[in-house]
Amino acid sequence: MDKKYFIKHLLKGCLYLVAVCIAWYVIGDEDLNEPWLLVFMILSTLLYPFSRYLLQESAYRVTNREFWKKGFFIEDVNSPRINALFSFFCMVFAIPLGASYLVYQYCKKG
Repeated sequence: MDKKYFIKHLLKGCLYLVAVCIAWYVIGDEDLNEPWLLVFMILSTLLYPFSRYLLQESAYRVTNREFWKKGFFIEDVNSPRINALFSFFCMVFAIPLGASYLVYQYCKKG
C-alpha cells in the first residue's frame, strides 16, 4: 500500500465518520453518546484503508485484476450502490481486518 492510497481512503473514512456523527447529532438519541462507541468509530476510521486494501488484494489474488474489468463487472462493479456496499463492509469489519493486515505486515518485516 502506498501513501497516496492510504491518504485517499483515510479521507474517505473520515468523511463517513463525519456523516455518521452529523446524523446521530440530528437524531439526538442519548444512547449514541457512549464513549466506547466513539472509540469504535475512530478506530474503524483509522483502520479502514488497511481493511479495504486487504480485501482488494485478496480478491485480486484469488482471481486477477483483468477478471474485474471485463464482462459482468464492467457495468456493475463501478456502480455507486456496489461501491457503497463494499465501503460499508470495509468500515464495519475495519478493526479485525485492518488489525490483521497490520499484524501480517509486522510479522512479514520481522
